[in-house]
Amino acid sequence: MTDAASETNLNPPEFAEPITDVATPPADQYDGQANAIIAAGVAATAGMGWVPAFIDIGWLVVANSAMIGSLALLYKHKWTGENTRSFIERLIGNSAVTIVPVKGLAALLDLTGIGLPFGIALNGALNAGITLALGKAAQHYFKNQGEVPDDELIKFFKQNLHLG
Repeated sequence: MTDAASETNLNPPEFAEPITDVATPPADQYDGQANAIIAAGVAATAGMGWVPAFIDIGWLVVANSAMIGSLALLYKHKWTGENTRSFIERLIGNSAVTIVPVKGLAALLDLTGIGLPFGIALNGALNAGITLALGKAAQHYFKNQGEVPDDELIKFFKQNLHLG
């Protein structure tokens, strides 16, 4: 080992936040149905990939709201449209720094014509990923009877979206 290598500090900076996984509650009687609801939402939003990026946002909100409302109903959780709006805003808003540029790239590819197939695939994959992460976060929230701190819920969402 050289002197330069031994002098290198491999410890993370003090301000770095340790990355820890959020534990998923154990399986319950609703898991099969919840996974089917989430899968239907993922399929529906992935299929929206052909709609130009950013134009599809209204449809995504409707599809994801229906999925979250169905999960709330399944877990017998009192839930309103306002709860759904707040839930989606909290999770997507916290991750917008990552999501918006990918949506922008998909829109740019859509506009170039030659990049259209790639834009459609990228947009569909992003839509599906967002829906899967929202569905899993909602399932986690409802399994815990709504007793999930915001920071844990955001971390769980990002884990499922593979953002860290």
